[in-house]
Amino acid sequence: MSAEDQMQYIDLPNSEVTPFLNLPVQKIVKNKSLVMMDEPAIIFHGETYTYRWLEARAGAIAQFIEDQQIETGSRIGLCLSRTPDMIAAMYGILKAGCAYVFMLPEFPAARLQYMLQASQAALLLYDRKAANLMPEDFLTTVDYCKVALLPKGEVSRYVDRPIQQDSLVNVLFTSGSTGKPKGVMLRHRSISNLYSQMKTLLDPIEGTVLCSTNTVFDCFVVETMIALALGRTVVLADEEEMMLPWKLAQLMENYNTGIFEMTPSRLGLYFENEAFCRAANKISLLMVGGEALNKPLLDKFYKHSNGTLLNMYGPSEATVYTTMGIIPHDGHITIGSQVMNTRVYVVDEKLKPVI
Repeated sequence: MSAEDQMQYIDLPNSEVTPFLNLPVQKIVKNKSLVMMDEPAIIFHGETYTYRWLEARAGAIAQFIEDQQIETGSRIGLCLSRTPDMIAAMYGILKAGCAYVFMLPEFPAARLQYMLQASQAALLLYDRKAANLMPEDFLTTVDYCKVALLPKGEVSRYVDRPIQQDSLVNVLFTSGSTGKPKGVMLRHRSISNLYSQMKTLLDPIEGTVLCSTNTVFDCFVVETMIALALGRTVVLADEEEMMLPWKLAQLMENYNTGIFEMTPSRLGLYFENEAFCRAANKISLLMVGGEALNKPLLDKFYKHSNGTLLNMYGPSEATVYTTMGIIPHDGHITIGSQVMNTRVYVVDEKLKPVI
């Protein structure tokens, strides 16, 4: 590679810095709540939950965490069913200056124990429905952190605890190529950078945000905390709705869910359902990632939708997405260009840059 190409295609692009709103995501959500108190934050099972409710509910959970003498910076396990309380718990943990660690109740006991120990969790919060799905006697065997039922109630005011700039938002456990899940730590400044990128992308797009991703996936934060930070309404799919295309189609039709995320393989399966195909005309922006996008699926999307398809790529360690690009109907499929304030290198088998 010539010195000129090195500078033009590698050195300069990977040295650019773009300003972004460097505030903790919970602060951005709170600022939005103050001007949208009576606007819908979450829709679930036909019920609307306002930003006022979200602040009050999350404040109660944050106060409970503080009352348990959990220090700021601590990790807190979340093993909850998919209800608005789940999102309020995420928010409440962040307001308390802590980081959340999502766990699925149907995980084997050994994996749940490993996640708590590896993340050095100080507290595990659960609800009754999740407890019924957990391995038998699991809760009684946890002796390395506090365990508590998610508290009920709301508070009229809670003062968020301050955090350090390098504090964590969450610890995400991937499946792990070795068979043992590894914990990925995502920090506030990285999530704030992603928020700024998504704001530029989503501000012109109308519609609510459909939350149908599994809680243990990295992109779940985009459908929840980042969506709320943008002042969007989150349409929350429950455990059954998120798996059944005709159920998702009903949510899309009923609540104008114009924005959502999905893996290509899942999207391909859902397009085999007639109800989902009909509802696809509601899609304003579909973000796909986690797997390779193929031309037949691209054609199928544009056959049923007049929306835009955004192809995303990136490892969890780089905070959900590293590259993104709009793929038009007649366009070449790529992984797009780098997210602002990230660096991307294309290398050969000897790890030397290529263009």
